Amino acid sequence: MPLTVEVHQDNAGVTLPVAEYGNDETWLYDAITSENWEGALEAVAANPEEAGMWVVKGENSSCRFLPLHSACARRPPGNIISALLAVYPDAASEADHQGMLPYTTPAVTRRPAA
Repeated sequence: MPLTVEVHQDNAGVTLPVAEYGNDETWLYDAITSENWEGALEAVAANPEEAGMWVVKGENSSCRFLPLHSACARRPPGNIISALLAVYPDAASEADHQGMLPYTTPAVTRRPAA
């Protein structure tokens, strides 16, 4: 389990741990950013709490996002989204540092070239 550097309260007021980008990312986050979808599924199964762990970076942790935000930005297979939401359904309604919900990230909303 990564070192908790900060806490965040989700929409229900539950305090969640935070991992610092470049210092203590989770197995799940690493798998998502490398688009290792099989590894991401294994990480969710082994450590479901990682789906609710915010990753922060920047001065004063000004940039923050959940694994679901990172996954949506990479257009993963549907089973990745399902697995993340199964263990942390509130992720769908959690906005990142830019106020964007996971399903409104540019990669999700961008239309393929015609």
